[in-house]
Amino acid sequence: MSERPGVPREWLYARFQAIGRGQSRYFLLSLLVSAYTFGLSFTTSDTVSVTILGLSGMPTAIVTATATVVLSVLLLAFFGSLQAAREAGDELIARLSDDGVTQVPWHALDQHPNLADLVGYATYKAGQPRTWTRYGVLVLYPLPVFAFVLWDVLLWRRGFIAKALTPPWLEWVYNADTILVLAVLWCMAAFVRRRWQLFRTGH
Repeated sequence: MSERPGVPREWLYARFQAIGRGQSRYFLLSLLVSAYTFGLSFTTSDTVSVTILGLSGMPTAIVTATATVVLSVLLLAFFGSLQAAREAGDELIARLSDDGVTQVPWHALDQHPNLADLVGYATYKAGQPRTWTRYGVLVLYPLPVFAFVLWDVLLWRRGFIAKALTPPWLEWVYNADTILVLAVLWCMAAFVRRRWQLFRTGH
């Protein structure tokens, strides 16, 4: 055991797992909101029901605008969880190294893989990566995230350029969401750069 004072590794491990659980939830919620709004885009009715919230007869325009903002916030939370997991993971690995535990693979620490993680495992065979797994993970892991971001941008653009929104205050909702969408795009760019770095270094 290292004699250097520090945070107990159990605390660091618990924080890392808590971030992983949050990340999986944000990912799942992004999927649900995206799927709901995608279906909503095909409706011609002026009112819809949001069963999960126990709401009925809600104006479609209001539900769509609200869902667009919610999706932007969820994506920002997801990207934030990626950064938090990286920080917590580095702290945990450093603490384990102090205790003499080295060469710990990342997947051995993560008890809560998200959908994108598991999609990457689709490239494995008999539990082992194939020769082209690195290339498959490079494409497959970011694919769902990219789809969510693209749909978020399309939802925002549709409302932002729409004429005569009803009620009129929805225009302010989409104007405010512009800031969130720009932040999401910035985070997406950082995410893609990080995935490319991991691919180049073989991690």
